[in-house]
Amino acid sequence: MIPSFESGGNLPPGIHPATWSELASRFGGTAHRQSLLAGLKGALEALREAGCRRVYIDGSFVTAKVEPGDFDGCWEVDMITNERQYLITKAEVRRFEQALAKTDEQNKNLHPALRKAAREGLESQLQELREQLEEYEALRAGTQTTFVFDSLTSLPEGLIKARIARGLTQKQLAESLNLQEQQIQRYEATLYEGAALERIEAVAKVLGIRETVKFDLSMPPRVAKEQA
Repeated sequence: MIPSFESGGNLPPGIHPATWSELASRFGGTAHRQSLLAGLKGALEALREAGCRRVYIDGSFVTAKVEPGDFDGCWEVDMITNERQYLITKAEVRRFEQALAKTDEQNKNLHPALRKAAREGLESQLQELREQLEEYEALRAGTQTTFVFDSLTSLPEGLIKARIARGLTQKQLAESLNLQEQQIQRYEATLYEGAALERIEAVAKVLGIRETVKFDLSMPPRVAKEQA
């Protein structure tokens, strides 16, 4: 929920989770703001296709300013899972490269510290996208045959990487499991959240994964002590 503005017209410090409808309702009160929102929505839809699960919006847009100059933001892309996301991410990389080439000129009237922050923000996001491309390309090459993870929560990511390394599309994996392609897409988009253990085992079997489970008991157990 988006909190009320402070006396200076800014939101309280911190991260305030919100849905798109909440964001649009709260910050779309003028034609100018609605125009900015329309552009943001298009960008978010492209990012969602590229695997983005979370976006952070900052800048004058999320203040009480009637005519904000713009908005800043960053997003989290966990990994590319299919060719469509790969192509979209490549397009986003080109857009970021173009934006980076123009940022100093466009922000020439800003304070040097703000210009530096804007450039570093773009560079950071561009690097993240490039790393996602490189990881997907390396997996798609099929040269990696072993994946090691340090927690059970990493298993879903391992299944996705194994599928890509095997050269299987989401549709092909779904057909092998007698499922719809959309089901595999949902599984991977949520890192198999809600999937039964039997389903995860079935996916691993189709992918030809030889599982090796090692339990390390060197750490002390985290259990509540019984009260006397």
